[in-house]
Amino acid sequence: MNKLKKRCGVTLIETIACVVIVSTMAVSLIGVMQGSVRIATASRSAVGAPAEARQTLRLLADRFRELHETEGIIAVSAQSLRGGAHSYKFDARKSSSGNGTDLFLVDDSGTETLCVSSSYSDFRMAPIFLGTTLIGIELQLELQKTSADAATLRPNDRQAMMVNQVCFPPLLKAGP
Repeated sequence: MNKLKKRCGVTLIETIACVVIVSTMAVSLIGVMQGSVRIATASRSAVGAPAEARQTLRLLADRFRELHETEGIIAVSAQSLRGGAHSYKFDARKSSSGNGTDLFLVDDSGTETLCVSSSYSDFRMAPIFLGTTLIGIELQLELQKTSADAATLRPNDRQAMMVNQVCFPPLLKAGP
């Protein structure tokens, strides 16, 4: 009678199976990590001029609507506006990064809000009247990307010219 010897250890087939399973999992994990790095890099890349222009015009529209509701906008010129007690002007300066020009909204107390960073080209405002009543402001913004990141953008994302009309809600006034 042959007694079977008790085996200890791992066979070659079992070793190969484990190696195949571990390498398949490693390849999948590396693929997921590479995809995550690609997405993170793309999300941190330069914002195109049209997207930056939309964001800036949205910021200014919200700010002007709020100003109109709290103080009332009295006067609008190409580069400045005046509310009840405050006045605001736009100031273009050489960018601190050394590339391009920044656009700031400066109030009469000297508080500055950065509107456009490094890609400012031109900005104009025009009042919109209904009769003699100011009912809105037309904003026109031109951007030109000049930073080193501009080379990574598609050609149609390197510059933008956008117009936005900010309409004010009517302010109801009590009569005598």
